[in-house]
Amino acid sequence: GNIDEVAVYDYALSAEQIAAHYAAAVPEPLTMTINTVTGNISIRNHSVQIIEMNAYQIESTHGALIAEEGVWRSLDSQGIDSIGSGEGASWTEAPGSGPHLLGEVFLLGKTAFDLGEAISLGSIYNTSIVDENITFTYYNPTAEKFVLGTVEYTSDVTESADFDGDGDVDGNDFLMWQVGFPMASGASRSDGDSDGDGDVDAGDFVTWKSQFGMGSVASNQAGIAIPEPGASPLLVLAALAGAALIVRTRRDR
Repeated sequence: GNIDEVAVYDYALSAEQIAAHYAAAVPEPLTMTINTVTGNISIRNHSVQIIEMNAYQIESTHGALIAEEGVWRSLDSQGIDSIGSGEGASWTEAPGSGPHLLGEVFLLGKTAFDLGEAISLGSIYNTSIVDENITFTYYNPTAEKFVLGTVEYTSDVTESADFDGDGDVDGNDFLMWQVGFPMASGASRSDGDSDGDGDVDAGDFVTWKSQFGMGSVASNQAGIAIPEPGASPLLVLAALAGAALIVRTRRDR
């Protein structure tokens, strides 16, 4: 392995101090949950600290990803944390994203996941293809390094008000209902339609309220390996994102 930093002490450290130093040096990972029934993929912060991300890639050796417009709810299409309309001022979908590899990069900004926060990327897992070795890698601009995210699979049939398909009914589902309200026709569950009648109305809110707190994710973490930074064009973009942030930070000092 590689040694990122070395510390020298003139006294013996206790086991607790060693554990604390190790924990401080290792970034807490984000978790990507794949629902093999609904096909939904979401990114969630299960840790006890805020986690930042400004690039990510999801890789499937069996081509089980769906990067089609209208299916992939990319961070770009959702307008998450956009800081303007110029180049690099918002999330950008990586060129060539498809069944085997998809991702995004945010050159001039970042997204911070609060404790327990989840963002759905839509039903981008092809349920007709079995791939239990999908990898999720992202760049943490605070730690200035690539981080291998945790990948978990669930086959739970979710509650009808689980609009983001992450296995539970919580505040994130309410936000999705709020964005979809008041669609009069053509709505799907990801828009906030809990009863399948094609619209997003007060009845769907009542359903969300009655199911709030229900559901849980039965996970199975995949055994996956960290790819080398040069293994794909997207990771090169991620490196550029990290470099751009470092340059910007130094200029602001």
